[in-house]
Amino acid sequence: VRLFAEDYGQSNASTRGIPYSTSFDLNNKKLLTLHKTYEAILSDLDKAEELLKNDNIVNVETTASSDYLKGRAVFFNKYAVAATKARVYYAMGDEANAAKYAKQVIDATNNFSLKKYSSLSDVKRFPAAGELIFGLYNNTLSSTISTLFLSQTARGTFTEGRRDLENLYETSAFSATSTDLRYTGYYRQNTTPDGLKTYSFVRFLESDAQVNSNPLQGLTLIRLPEMYYILSECTYDSNKTEAVRLLNEVRKSRGLEDVDSAKVATREAFNKEMLRERMREMPGEGQTFYALKHYNKAFTDFRGITTRQPSNSIFVLPWPETEKEFGGQ
Repeated sequence: VRLFAEDYGQSNASTRGIPYSTSFDLNNKKLLTLHKTYEAILSDLDKAEELLKNDNIVNVETTASSDYLKGRAVFFNKYAVAATKARVYYAMGDEANAAKYAKQVIDATNNFSLKKYSSLSDVKRFPAAGELIFGLYNNTLSSTISTLFLSQTARGTFTEGRRDLENLYETSAFSATSTDLRYTGYYRQNTTPDGLKTYSFVRFLESDAQVNSNPLQGLTLIRLPEMYYILSECTYDSNKTEAVRLLNEVRKSRGLEDVDSAKVATREAFNKEMLRERMREMPGEGQTFYALKHYNKAFTDFRGITTRQPSNSIFVLPWPETEKEFGGQ
């Protein structure tokens, strides 16, 4: 629904949603409005919350086993339900419920805690010890990631990270006591033969040689920092001091000092900073697109040059032709 429908904040009661299935069969499903789609999602999550109410331990295994009770982070555990509800309510603009469920996860300190700022090695990739709420085990990704992001036989043969990373991570403000570990932990700077500065995305693999050791064992889908971001945003209007504290907790875990007060002085400035924080924290997790769609603000391309205006032509993906032909809509 986040891909193929409008953002909830831009919708009305008649905005088109998606077909939603509640039964296991091959029949075409009724096309719901966007609001009814979200109601259906929440109904499923309510059922999951009841079924998993006693699922209190979220174990993380580096190698999947046949024991269903182990490795709960790769199954839809109790806290994955809460985190997903936080996401859904946040998307709907229901700040009270979004804050409630985000706080449930943050308060589960026996299972989750932000990484200490000395290194990001444990949380750069799956299983992201201490920060993974829900993810998917897959130990066959390393070769594909290497080919996509690390091949540098000539300029343009690998998928670049953003070229405006110095601006995004504000490297000019780095000091002996405040340096964003994500800048060097997620990206590597390159210089092409013609002098152009580019960046390789090295969050998942640092080198082609790592394909053999295969450090990437899966994909993270929901991590703890997002819960801090949601709770922070949903708290700003009622308790600005607490909202900024929550943001600073994540910054501190990434090696940074407190955010400049001017960047969080107003709601508009705070939202702008939070968008940038999500972009700094979540590359490679598929969340930046949804953040840009949610905030519905103009943004620049990966070079930091061309400004794009928010529109449905960018943020609402076209329906597959097979869905149009066979979906019965």
